[in-house]
Amino acid sequence: MVYAGIKDKVKMVSLPVARNVITYRLENLADVHDLGESAKTQRIAFKWLLEKMWDSANGVSPNSLKDIVIKEKSLTGNMDIDEMLKRKIQWKTKDDYKVNKKISYFFDGEYVNLEPQRIRVFEVTFVPADSEATMFLQ
Repeated sequence: MVYAGIKDKVKMVSLPVARNVITYRLENLADVHDLGESAKTQRIAFKWLLEKMWDSANGVSPNSLKDIVIKEKSLTGNMDIDEMLKRKIQWKTKDDYKVNKKISYFFDGEYVNLEPQRIRVFEVTFVPADSEATMFLQ
């Protein structure tokens, strides 16, 4: 996991949802106010990590992996991120001009960027080549 970027202040939690479906919560706990310049955006090799987890779980009886479907979710994990952004309320205030930081929701299918104090949630579906193969939750 260290090679994928899950180290130091970056944490990952996995929650099984259904057969071959797992929710992953990635957190960068680094704080700019405490760590100063050393609190940086972390790049996670997310797809590589998922492939290695599949290989590890199926090591005794290797099952080939056809595809990995990754969907970013809201923090609560119950809504796709695109739908959440459409519904999100943008309050208008007097000092909006002072807030200039935009959050990036970029995900290229391989890597995830985590800014300091950032949490991102992904629902991952592992699609095995053999429909009877399973990673978790048999």
